Amino acid sequence: MCIRAVFSLADRDYVTVERCVAKLLPITEEYNLKLWFSLALMIKEFLAARNGDSSSFQRFASADELLTATKFKMFMPILRIEFSRSLLALGLTGEAADLADKAHEMIMQTSERWPLSDLHRLQASLAKADNNLEAVEEHLHAALDVARHQGAKMWELRAAIDLASLWRDAGRTEDAIALLQPIYDCIDEGDCPEDRAIAQTMIVAFTS
Repeated sequence: MCIRAVFSLADRDYVTVERCVAKLLPITEEYNLKLWFSLALMIKEFLAARNGDSSSFQRFASADELLTATKFKMFMPILRIEFSRSLLALGLTGEAADLADKAHEMIMQTSERWPLSDLHRLQASLAKADNNLEAVEEHLHAALDVARHQGAKMWELRAAIDLASLWRDAGRTEDAIALLQPIYDCIDEGDCPEDRAIAQTMIVAFTS
């Protein structure tokens, strides 16, 4: 159930995430499964932050500390990345940057590299908040490179969407289309539906 919640979170299937957490919390608390309870708490606080609750930061940090004390590190990078993104959306840029650094440290420690492309996207967002457009582009190119090396089409499409948006804003519409169109075309209909819809809307806007 925890694994399903984490991967649903990465897929942005928040309905499934909420359903999994609602089942996990009472079970893990009743049977004193501290590791899984802490993990479920972190996901719960991510959902709270996503819904605009800035007070979730301290609760997430407490659950993160409890889980770290168990020496359990699986899924920690992606949870820190996603929560950091929520903090950034709440305007808590410093806290978001600190958590992104912790996510990077854990990826380097554990070699759990599957969320690395998403970390680069997050770092691009943090650089954009500082108006460092050169760093934004560097991180998005890195996100693309990692995703392509991993064969991770979802991460590749998300990085391409972000980079195409950056190029569009810079007046590089032709470059944006040339980047985004082939990646969009190689993903089957039904896969990554939300991301494909965003990409399709962008392509239509670019070519109209």
